[in-house]
Amino acid sequence: MAYMTHDDIDTAIRKEMGMEQEEFVSAPEMIGYHNEALRKAQSIICRLYEDYFLKSSTITLVNGTSEYDLPSDIYVSKIRKIMYVKNSYIYPVRRLRGEFKFNDIEHINEFGDTNLYTYYLRNDSAAGVKLVLAPASYEDGTYIKIWYIRDINVIAGDSDISDTPEFMDYIMEFMRLKCRIKEHDQIAINASMASLNDLKVDMKETLVEKVPDYDNLIPPDRTFYDEMA
Repeated sequence: MAYMTHDDIDTAIRKEMGMEQEEFVSAPEMIGYHNEALRKAQSIICRLYEDYFLKSSTITLVNGTSEYDLPSDIYVSKIRKIMYVKNSYIYPVRRLRGEFKFNDIEHINEFGDTNLYTYYLRNDSAAGVKLVLAPASYEDGTYIKIWYIRDINVIAGDSDISDTPEFMDYIMEFMRLKCRIKEHDQIAINASMASLNDLKVDMKETLVEKVPDYDNLIPPDRTFYDEMA
């Protein structure tokens, strides 16, 4: 399916709604509506099929260093898997978790209990979440491969690409709804909300079919009207 730019979407919506010659909804407002629609879609997608936004990157190890930045485009620190890959030596980097996590961290750092890297996440400040290796790296090189869920492509200008081409009908209907809310056209608002709810159901059904575990039963979502109130 073809990707659309913000300008493509903005132009189509303004033409459909007879807004080509109006500035009632400004260009920055339409960008805001587009990003809000993408965030809504992203939330639905990541709950049902988070690998829709799956991406990989590498982390360069520095000898003696334990703390590393996560990829700049990671979505809410959603790590799917971390692998150590050095020639034919390959293993998953285990995340330290559970009630004994802190005991494990201290033992590994103090006594060198293992040569296999493990990791945990630490959020010291607004500088962001860090990935911390235990033990600290004992080598230099790009041997850590991280699989993670990336963030959506935020719309900043007309040429930016909308990030969910399969669900463009949902994105555009959400943007129409925001325009109609600003126009205070209650009949059009109600129609748009009903259409958006149907598209949301369609989106969920499409995403459930992508999950290869044959468990395609999902509970009905009744939060839509509350969210828009």
